[in-house]
Amino acid sequence: MLFALETVARLGARLAGDVVFCTDTDEESSGAGAYACAARGVRADAGLCAEPTGFDVWVACRGGVNPTVRTIGRTGHAEMHHPHWRDGGPVNAIEKMEIVLASLRALREDWSRRPEHRHPYLHVPDVLPTVIKGGEWMVTYPSSCEAVLSVQYMPGRVRGDRGGQDVFDEVEAFVRAATDEDDWLAEHPPEWEWPCDIVPAEVPDDHPIVAAALAAADDVGRSGTIAGLDSWHDAAVFTRVAGTPTVSFGPGDLARAHTIDECVPVEDLVDHAAAVALLLLRWCGVAQ
Repeated sequence: MLFALETVARLGARLAGDVVFCTDTDEESSGAGAYACAARGVRADAGLCAEPTGFDVWVACRGGVNPTVRTIGRTGHAEMHHPHWRDGGPVNAIEKMEIVLASLRALREDWSRRPEHRHPYLHVPDVLPTVIKGGEWMVTYPSSCEAVLSVQYMPGRVRGDRGGQDVFDEVEAFVRAATDEDDWLAEHPPEWEWPCDIVPAEVPDDHPIVAAALAAADDVGRSGTIAGLDSWHDAAVFTRVAGTPTVSFGPGDLARAHTIDECVPVEDLVDHAAAVALLLLRWCGVAQ
């Protein structure tokens, strides 16, 4: 993108509109950099995010959050006979977590069948454990077990300033309905910690920036299509928070991202720079 701007400048073209070149950090963990840019007042009529789209235009992404759910047990010697827990006996927190995980699998199946989760460019959302840990020693009942989850949700599930709170409430309620059937968990319900909400967004596929990006790509010999990204990316922040309809449009193959020997072919970079330069000239116009 920087080469595109430099090329336009070297050609002596005076754009009739302003172009903001914006870089930020921390997209991988929270989007904090993009949120900071939006807070500083970065705004535009439209935006491009240079994800490795292979010259497709991503108009939508799912949101996500990674809560921690914790089950509490009661410790005791694993090799000894014990009374029922109501009489002071131990409770295995890992076994209680199995009930939570089974309920999440049921919720995943439920989500997969819902019509409101159908989207032309995104797969149905998922909810699954990604990290789990519990126990203190190999011969004691584990007194606690916690799992970190990956919870995704669709752009259509966002409600006003609540973000994805309706989804998070649904997850907790679904798990609670299952754990209430267990005597121990009914009296010692799972504990939840919800970190920052990574809110999804989408841009209408008939927005002018979509057609402009696809036309510029086609003119440099790179035909693309309208698509989406199941994972979250910075374009969502600028779209939703900064009021700037932002699509992702970039070089390279997503399959090469975050892998060994991650790379973008030089010819892709050259063609993308040319496409962006062409798009800028057309979008902003040239001052006389």
